[in-house]
Amino acid sequence: MAFQYIIYNKGIDTESSYTYTPKQGTCRFNSSNVGAQIKSYIKVVLGSEDDLQKAVATYLT
Repeated sequence: MAFQYIIYNKGIDTESSYTYTPKQGTCRFNSSNVGAQIKSYIKVVLGSEDDLQKAVATYLT
C-alpha cells in the first residue's frame, strides 16, 4: 500500500520536511517537498534470488 500511495501522490516528502509524529492526525503531504518518486513496482517471492534477478533484468533495462 505504501508504494501505491507514492504512485498516487506522484512522490513522497523528504524525511526532513515531514518528520515522524507519534500520533494520529491529518496528512501533511506537500508536493513541493517531494524527495522520491516511483512509477511502478513488482512483487518478488520472499527469499527467491531467481525471482529478484528476473525482476531486475526485466524492469531496470
